[in-house]
Amino acid sequence: MAKGHPELIDAFWPEGTLAREDIVGIQSLVKSLPERVEEVRGGDSKQQQSPSIRDVIQNCDIDVFQNTVRESFNTEENRKRSFVLAQNAFRRTPKSANLLPFADIDTIHSNDATVKIRSIEESSFYSTKMDYDEYTFANMGNALIKLTNFILKEMNYNVGDIASPFIIRDSRMYIWKKDGTSIPPSSPSEFMSDTTESSIESWSACNLASIEFSGICTEGEVDRQSNKLKEALSDEGVMSPWKIVDDSLLVLQYNAPGTLPWRRKNQVAYVVEKVDAASVSKESMDAKEDDGDIACDDSEGIADAITDESTYE
Repeated sequence: MAKGHPELIDAFWPEGTLAREDIVGIQSLVKSLPERVEEVRGGDSKQQQSPSIRDVIQNCDIDVFQNTVRESFNTEENRKRSFVLAQNAFRRTPKSANLLPFADIDTIHSNDATVKIRSIEESSFYSTKMDYDEYTFANMGNALIKLTNFILKEMNYNVGDIASPFIIRDSRMYIWKKDGTSIPPSSPSEFMSDTTESSIESWSACNLASIEFSGICTEGEVDRQSNKLKEALSDEGVMSPWKIVDDSLLVLQYNAPGTLPWRRKNQVAYVVEKVDAASVSKESMDAKEDDGDIACDDSEGIADAITDESTYE
């Protein structure tokens, strides 16, 4: 629909409207939703070793849940904030949530994607190890429960201290630590002493190239979006000065579980660095020369074949 009738879509549902965002979000589910259904049914052989939904439920800490509910309703201010956070299930961009701060640097427009270049300062993140390197519902849910349990215990069960987005990178899940301070090694927390899977890590300042997409994160959808990002950065017509310097993909998910699927906001990103214009121009010229050499070689081969055939006759 979105691709077949763009003028009609633009006329009735202009960009920037909630209806347009819903249409794009629903369209994104055409491929990803069947993939998630197949995954939950166990149709993918890769899922045999993954944690199941039952495992996710069993990892829920009842004490943490009860203490969090108690803390969320013990004052009028906390009750109002909890009500707003609950309404985020219907919002694309969470309200009254701690959002990881980015600074916009550049925007790259290609045929199929709009790439945002943003910087992030040196920051601290809560981190936990994931069971497997895959974007399945159970695997991500299991890690998210472990990580939120970690944060809630550290922050006196204050659900407002759980920032957005949660980030997956190299089989670990991260959530930004707003105050930016880590727990002193000489006085580890009780929770950290119970397990080595969760910790607090520091990230160096860096630049990220990202594209945004709606819907749910499945193996197939993450692959499609990451390929689109790479193609946009390497598009000769765009001649982007930003180059990927780390092949580790970052997947950012901004919404809590239970958010309407078509209103979920996601991003894929790579760490990038800017190269000078002369280098970009030289790389483009080299690529064109290589293409020209290949074309010349092919022409010479065809000419030789014609000559040989003429001689044979």
